Amino acid sequence: MRTVQEAIEDALRRTTGETALPRLRFASRTDTGVHARGQVVVFASQCVEMDRVFRDALNTRLPKDVLCRSMVALTEAEASAFDPCADATRKRYEYELVAGGLRPVVYRRNVWYVRKALDVAKMQAAIDHLTAPPTTKDFSSFTPQKADGERGNICTVSKIELHCERLDDRTDAPYEEDVSTRVRLVFEGNRFRYKMVRNLVGTIIDVGMGRLKPDDIPVILAAKNRGKAGQGAPPQGLTLVWIKYD
Repeated sequence: MRTVQEAIEDALRRTTGETALPRLRFASRTDTGVHARGQVVVFASQCVEMDRVFRDALNTRLPKDVLCRSMVALTEAEASAFDPCADATRKRYEYELVAGGLRPVVYRRNVWYVRKALDVAKMQAAIDHLTAPPTTKDFSSFTPQKADGERGNICTVSKIELHCERLDDRTDAPYEEDVSTRVRLVFEGNRFRYKMVRNLVGTIIDVGMGRLKPDDIPVILAAKNRGKAGQGAPPQGLTLVWIKYD
């Protein structure tokens, strides 16, 4: 299966005419099936002009599901000092799912379909526990990644928002029982560990389905054990929206 990295490497080689394989440094590694609208990639090239012309030329060589939105030229010193992953100070992810009613067909590759209707009030109560002060917490229960390095699995999650929209288009839902709810979960924080957002989503959904209670969240956080949290949400509903630097 072709990866995004391979697609970018191939397009860069053909655009620059350079035979050496470009070394790409990504701000965030996304799992297979996860989308990204705000990925940051650093690479070295002998090309002098990194402008709109170069960007447009690169886009003609990228597959239709990969797009370069903008480019910034860095000096060699700036590029050496810049770590797109470690230097990131804030990230935003969004997760979309459809609950109840008929399963989505047209946009099925971009959402998670949950057959049961969800208790939104309980989901919000779970979110309130996750974002309760202090916002910096140990999220070991929501990642299979070992607590390595100085910070381990300690992350500052400053925002989790829940947005719901009733999808009552009678063209798609001729019966009341067919009406679905589109759910969007927004996450902002300084960093997110491997599969952390998907596991947070799955746990919040488990609360909405009645498999867990909102008051289970503090217990799950304190356990620092992945086995205590809920299911992991599938990748297709997740999008990396943006990455910010100070």
